[in-house]
Amino acid sequence: MYIDPSRVDMLARYSARLAAATPEQLGALEGEVRLFIEALWTEASAEARSRFLDAVRRVGPPMPWSALRVAPGGAPAALELILGQVDPDDEGVPGYRIDPKSEQGERALEALAAWDTQKLAALATPGGWNHATELPPDAPEGAAPAPEATMQDQVAATPATSISRAEIALVAAVGWGVAALSAGCALMRRPS
Repeated sequence: MYIDPSRVDMLARYSARLAAATPEQLGALEGEVRLFIEALWTEASAEARSRFLDAVRRVGPPMPWSALRVAPGGAPAALELILGQVDPDDEGVPGYRIDPKSEQGERALEALAAWDTQKLAALATPGGWNHATELPPDAPEGAAPAPEATMQDQVAATPATSISRAEIALVAAVGWGVAALSAGCALMRRPS
């Protein structure tokens, strides 16, 4: 399975912000969240899109907030899009692949299914899933004995910018195509 841990991290952050946001904050966040959901939709398989729509219908309107709401004992509907991301094969990041039959893969998938953001933060690293992380069964909540920095550590150490993560994801997803198209159009307009 190809699961981008940075997308999981972003979903967890958006879901947490939704739970504590005022209507004014939601209004300011709506465009960013819509871009994020659209990027997830673009990368997902048809089956994942169908599961996502079913999950959104169960949560109820309005979009995009229904994609982020965490149902009791469940996960946000947008997780269906992340879990159903189409594997880009050779172009993908090897660290984003999870073998569901391995012990580490089972742990990651269990944490995703339970939407255990503490365990997910310990398993997700900037380079992918930290398959070497061993979480003892009696580990206190929030423990992250990962040998590498977790995704949360990296984000906390990164200075804030005016560019949102959703904008970065959108640029990463379509930026090269738009840049190539713009360059081609500019060349076509040049006088000979």
